[in-house]
Amino acid sequence: MINTDLPTADPNTFIGEFHEMDLSELKDKIFMVAISTGDRNNPKFISESICGPLSFLEMVEAVAHIHDEYLLHAKAIITSKKFGEKPKVLDPMTIDYIEAKSSDIIIEAMLSGELEKQFVAKAGFIPEDEREINETSK
Repeated sequence: MINTDLPTADPNTFIGEFHEMDLSELKDKIFMVAISTGDRNNPKFISESICGPLSFLEMVEAVAHIHDEYLLHAKAIITSKKFGEKPKVLDPMTIDYIEAKSSDIIIEAMLSGELEKQFVAKAGFIPEDEREINETSK
């Protein structure tokens, strides 16, 4: 459920590690992620680093990866299929929150069943005829 009554984070008081942020309105969006450059309030990024399209959880993982591996901030850009529509870029407080809470965001998605599992195998059993052979050889 999207809570539209909440304000956006105040850059003078918001600390991603200590506060909570409602990200529910982002969960159905498609993103591109890149390494941020220059002023974090401007939508500039290193073009060679851009990747996507990404789902919400893939974006969270990419933002965390850039922060953890390179010690840099990311730009997360919401894409649109409409030509000429200006892209929306997540603000620095949202990126800080995602960097700080990426593990919690992903675990919450797993627990709520939002995370689709891509199974590559199913549970297996030792065939009964092999169990009998192993028991008699003891």
